[in-house]
Parts: sequence; structure tokens; C-alpha cells
Amino acid sequence: MIERVDTERCVGCRLCVRICPLDVFRMDLDQRGRPVARIVYRDDCQTCFLCEEYCPVDALYVAPDRGALHAVWPPDMAAGEKRGGPDRAPGGPTGGHPPAARERGPTSTGSNSNCATSTARPAGR
Repeated sequence: MIERVDTERCVGCRLCVRICPLDVFRMDLDQRGRPVARIVYRDDCQTCFLCEEYCPVDALYVAPDRGALHAVWPPDMAAGEKRGGPDRAPGGPTGGHPPAARERGPTSTGSNSNCATSTARPAGR
């Protein structure tokens, strides 16, 4: 679930508004009159991490679960560590897929050892 938009970091690029498949953001003006993203429909967020991944200034924090909202940034955010990126997206090492799905490995390259299909012809044909 989307936890927070850091309005100090937000540059008003509208990428989060355009990329969100569930339209949870709206653009608004902050106290200084600058355009910033606002979370309008927080409960509609399905934790896809697209907004966090595509934010060019890392102004968004998306929690990996739909638990209670945190009142402040996690400690590593204060140190400037980026939270977004492909490793946090669903399917990434810390993304939303269950461990069993991650352990199976890639399926698009044909290297999945759990795959029952084969391109070899049966013997005798």
C-alpha cells in the first residue's frame, strides 16, 4: 500500500499519476504553489510498486504489505537509500510473489527445471 509521498522530493513530473493502473494519485499544489502528487484513493492501491519504481526522485514509499501505515519514513530513507527499482517490483527479489514462485527461476528462457514440457521427440519416431 502507498505509505507516503515526500512533497519535498516530488518535482511534479506526473509520472506516478500516469503510470498508476488504479488511478490513486492526483496532482495538487503544495504550500509554496508547486505541483505535487497526492494520494487520493489510498485504499485502492494494490501494491504494484510501479509508482515507486518509476519516480525519478524517489519521492514515494510503498510498503510491501497492506499493514498499518507508518507515521514516518523508514530509517534507511533518512540516509538517502533508494527504495524503488526493479528489485522491489513484483517478481523481483523482494517483490510481491511468494517464495515458491521466485525459487522456480525464469520461465521465458526455457531454463526452468520444473517445466514438464520438452522439445525432444519421443524415442522410436
